[in-house]
Amino acid sequence: PIVADNGGPRLTVTKDCGYKIAVTSPNQMAEEIADVIVAIHRDRNIIIEKGSNASKRIATLYTEENYLQTVNSIYEKIVGLPRKI
Repeated sequence: PIVADNGGPRLTVTKDCGYKIAVTSPNQMAEEIADVIVAIHRDRNIIIEKGSNASKRIATLYTEENYLQTVNSIYEKIVGLPRKI
């Protein structure tokens, strides 16, 4: 994916699985997005490589177990007690 280098997408997308565009002026961002699209058009293998890397990243980091650990950590911070998963 092509995402703004801001908020959640900034944390999710790496250079191995997508493109982060610096949050600047709308014109500058549009130019950077266009540059990425042209690069992908010139080398379609980029899509295959980054797509594969993105799938691996999601399968590894965004598991049910990791989600439950995150929720448990939030409960511990709010309530001050460990919560059994």
